[in-house]
Amino acid sequence: MYLPATRDYFLFRVDYTVSGSVHRFGPNKGLISATMYIIDYCPWSGRLLPGSLAHTRSRVAAREYGCTFTPSVLTPDDLLMTYPIELVGNENWWIKRNIDIRRRPKLNKHNWNRHDKRPQEKPYVDYRDYYHRDPPPGVWRPPDDQVPTHFCAGMFEIHKDIGWPMTYIPWTREHGIRRLPVDRMMEIQPIRMRKIDYCPFCGTKLPSSLKAEWQRRIAEAGYDPNDEDLPEDFLSDRWWKNNGL
Repeated sequence: MYLPATRDYFLFRVDYTVSGSVHRFGPNKGLISATMYIIDYCPWSGRLLPGSLAHTRSRVAAREYGCTFTPSVLTPDDLLMTYPIELVGNENWWIKRNIDIRRRPKLNKHNWNRHDKRPQEKPYVDYRDYYHRDPPPGVWRPPDDQVPTHFCAGMFEIHKDIGWPMTYIPWTREHGIRRLPVDRMMEIQPIRMRKIDYCPFCGTKLPSSLKAEWQRRIAEAGYDPNDEDLPEDFLSDRWWKNNGL
């Protein structure tokens, strides 16, 4: 998602909870909250994205309008009460002032390996801690022995939280951003995603997809991808690791 007023690119999640930065009534009049996680690189080109102008906007508001109060969590109502309408809602305020501060690469910002730096931590949460039963299909994650092929600090934090709309499919070796209608709870939605080619947090090129090869080998074995009796090796990363792919 893109927020033009601050030039932020981010992952966006909606939770049916009472915590978060934005509260509105969702399906069945349940309270929902929206939360954002800033990304630094384009997931499809790997290019470094322009820098956020959130702090620049605060300085402009203070210098030109005398607005010095910046709440820690800005809801739409907070923004309208804090900032003049010119600084809320679109990019006109920074275009008109010829503001074009670009983010410079921060080397090694997310460049640590989970196994080297945090060996005591598990990459995924135990869903029974949340649901006290097996996880619903909408929050499925691979087992601990099938961790994503790329695991920088940003990816680690995202995969550690069941609410963020990113997933990894080990048998096709694909990372992706989930496609989720906001009017339905994530927990009950099937895993549909748009594959990404670069890490949005550190810009690393991700391994190529093995989906076509997976489908070919399944067909050679006499199965269909939708068969319920697929061999277990085809539903894990074992088939491509054992074949040196």
